[in-house]
Amino acid sequence: MAEGTEPYAHLDEYERERATLLHVMNADGTAIHQISFNQSHDRNPTVLRSGEIMFARWDHVGDRNHFPIFFANPDGTSIFVRYGAFSPGNSFLQPREMPDGKVMTSLMPLSGTNLGGALMSVDIQNFSENDQPAAVETTGVGQKQLSVDNVNFDDRDEPATFGRYTSPYPLYDGTNRALVSWSPSRPVNETDPLTGEVERVEGLPLYGVYMFDIGKQTLRPIAIPPEGWSYVDAVAVAPRPFPNVIPDKPLNADLAARGLGLLNIKSVYDTDDQDLMGDSVLAPGEVIPKTAAPAGHHHATVPDLAKLKDPAQTTAAQRPGRFLRVTKAVPTPPGLSRESIGETEMEMQQIVGYTEVEPDGSARLLVPSDTPLTLAVVDSNGMAFQTHTNWLQVRPGETRTCDGCHSPRRGVALNVTPIAGNHPNTQTVLAPQPGESMAETRTRLNPLQMNLKPDMTYIDVWTDPVAAGRPADAPLALTYLGLTTATPVNGVINFPDHIAPLFTNPARLLNTCTNCHNNANADDPVSAGLDLRSVVSGTGRLTSYESLTLGKVQFDPDTGLPIVREDDGEIEVVRDDPIVKTGGSRDSSRSSPLFEKLLERELTASAPLPARTVNHAGMMNPGELRLLAEWADVGAQYYNDPFNGLPRTLANTRGVKGLDETIFEEDVHPILLERCSMCHQPVGNGGGDPGSFERNQFVLTGDTEGDYNVTLTMVNNVCNPPANPLLMRPTSNDLGAHPHPQIGTPPRPVMSPLEADYTTIRDWIASGDCL
Repeated sequence: MAEGTEPYAHLDEYERERATLLHVMNADGTAIHQISFNQSHDRNPTVLRSGEIMFARWDHVGDRNHFPIFFANPDGTSIFVRYGAFSPGNSFLQPREMPDGKVMTSLMPLSGTNLGGALMSVDIQNFSENDQPAAVETTGVGQKQLSVDNVNFDDRDEPATFGRYTSPYPLYDGTNRALVSWSPSRPVNETDPLTGEVERVEGLPLYGVYMFDIGKQTLRPIAIPPEGWSYVDAVAVAPRPFPNVIPDKPLNADLAARGLGLLNIKSVYDTDDQDLMGDSVLAPGEVIPKTAAPAGHHHATVPDLAKLKDPAQTTAAQRPGRFLRVTKAVPTPPGLSRESIGETEMEMQQIVGYTEVEPDGSARLLVPSDTPLTLAVVDSNGMAFQTHTNWLQVRPGETRTCDGCHSPRRGVALNVTPIAGNHPNTQTVLAPQPGESMAETRTRLNPLQMNLKPDMTYIDVWTDPVAAGRPADAPLALTYLGLTTATPVNGVINFPDHIAPLFTNPARLLNTCTNCHNNANADDPVSAGLDLRSVVSGTGRLTSYESLTLGKVQFDPDTGLPIVREDDGEIEVVRDDPIVKTGGSRDSSRSSPLFEKLLERELTASAPLPARTVNHAGMMNPGELRLLAEWADVGAQYYNDPFNGLPRTLANTRGVKGLDETIFEEDVHPILLERCSMCHQPVGNGGGDPGSFERNQFVLTGDTEGDYNVTLTMVNNVCNPPANPLLMRPTSNDLGAHPHPQIGTPPRPVMSPLEADYTTIRDWIASGDCL
């Protein structure tokens, strides 16, 4: 680990298992070293005939939660998603190259199907996604099922009528065949523990090895296992074409020695079909000018970069994107409580720094190497247009160049000649070379401009007042100046330390938020149900945090009781959207009602700005607004520092310490498997109901290490065992922030404090280190 941290194997983004990442080594097993840097698993690597490495990446940031197909060079450079980011299906696992250059893969839901799904062929050479061909003239789709009977690969709750496939291995013997593992459909009857109703569900598979003839559509059994076993991952011991050898990429030795890489973004406005940096993220009054698309482009119109960068036609205030924020992941140490991370679908992150977005939308910047990073384009208020929901990386000394933010992976780039290298009405001393973006021109002349800055500062170096016919744009500085509360250090923003004091700070006098927002009564016309006090709530977190990140409970007008619903076997309280939205690709400070109210301006929140009662514009100064927006944009976590601000060792983490894994395995784990695992099964959360998030976090699979780690996330106070979610939720009748389904008639809690099982779990928690 970097930055002097005591080494530890970080957990995946479900806090369950140690993340498995790609490594390479010499043929004799020496010189093993890591080449991929993800927060969750990179798996199923295989070397293509091109020499590139193809693998399935668990791409899980916020509501993004799937396995697309990634490519990388053997030295870890140029790692990028190649297919499946926005295609039908969720998890493209065990991808293997076929003799015709297509890819054979199993496609399945994220979980719940015992790693089985449909057998797919992906035309990875001609398609970036199922409906995104590499060339406009290409027709058809990018993926199709190879089996004659289509297998359900979307719905894990419906038993697969035609069985499921896994671990395909195409043969290179000219017969158009493949070794596959296949299990017939094995549905079973199961009683729902909540409703008592008998349901037809998918049973355990019986994977055997078969020879699949793609042309004849036949399955011939090779090895059939006995009941209770499965045979998977068959490999043909046969010759295949020797792959091309890709030598290590020449890297910048100076940058490598400094632990840096270079990102070169041609234009943030060069966006893809998802429009994640296009009109869909703009607020009223914001405009990205358009022009006719170049030949071969998939759209009729595209952003007019020539107009955007011409100071005679566009001022800085008229350009939506002003800065680029770089954020890095904080690898999750073992034993970290979910309460420490917070009510969010984002893991801990820290801000690395900022750079300007040049008038043509370009940016060229130095970033930490071998580190999972995210980028966000921010506006003149320091607020992100959208949340970047996948991790990117650069190797030490590597230069990564892309057409734009969320740009199409194949096709026609926008910031190229004759637009690039032609900067009209700008200072003549900034003369570009042919084909240069404005960032390339500026950083060539001043390499220090590539260094990230702690603040968002802008000085107009481009406008030639004579040629443009107007004065240069006014400077802009978004700093922490004006903060009378704690200033973040090293990009770490913790809610209790930095955000909560904004609302209670008496130095703000009449604008102290808690003068009005001091209770959760939705009928109070003054507080409007927003409680921003720094009072400890039932979860152990501050009430201000709960009030911002949890929507208001909806009540039945007839009974006066909270409205509840069942979602995949779990009872949930129905809530309004929170006033701070995080976790989705289109969720950010700009889509949060809180910031619309603080600015008294329509941004991109789904609900219209409420009628003005009290004008909040100006109540927070720019430094305070910047800090609040940063916290929301990186995920609205409770803590973003797992080390308590102390030396970065596991002894100083906010994690649970001293809970014996052997006692868990022998005494606690059997109880959880018997009493909890029926409901707490693996469930994928691909961006659905945010209320299902915590349920999906507490997943029991039977694997001791994984179940131990995830159980620790449900423990946050070994000094008071009954107060921990692990015991509080199953024994609770409360339909508050974290309801739990009840059982029996009349309904009763799942567990009683008088039971021996409860005592066993309680004593195990109490054995931890109580500080």
